[in-house]
Amino acid sequence: MMRPFLVSLRRVLPLALIGILGATLSCDKGTFEPVAVASVEVNGGGGNLRLSESRQLTPILKSTEGWILPTQGVSWTTSSAGVASIGPSGQVTALARGTATFTATAGGVSGSSNVTVIGVQSIALAPETLSVIVTQTRALTATTVVDPGVSVTPS
Repeated sequence: MMRPFLVSLRRVLPLALIGILGATLSCDKGTFEPVAVASVEVNGGGGNLRLSESRQLTPILKSTEGWILPTQGVSWTTSSAGVASIGPSGQVTALARGTATFTATAGGVSGSSNVTVIGVQSIALAPETLSVIVTQTRALTATTVVDPGVSVTPS
């Protein structure tokens, strides 16, 4: 006896849901206004990055009510493409010594963070000039100057 009731519910229920959904969407209360971006923060920046290392920057978009919003539509720029590059997902790659500012923009609002790329400042050889004959050997001394946080291992 229950089977005919279940079969009829399976036919009627989808139609009832479509009717309810249609009535909800046609009401003024069922429409949604887009939420504006009020602030953009960039996480993962700051600190040092060694040459050729990468780091992920993450944008955090917030509404005026403090809601965290989806990050679709975020665009990235760098103040110094020669120091570090940034991809569309916020992946930073260190290219040369220096500091770069990365800016995430969404909905006309921006937020920034800095990354400092560290490495070897200079290498000096002593003596600067050297004369030797074919069978002679002479020693050279290499002196490196590095940024704080960088270590150099002689080879």
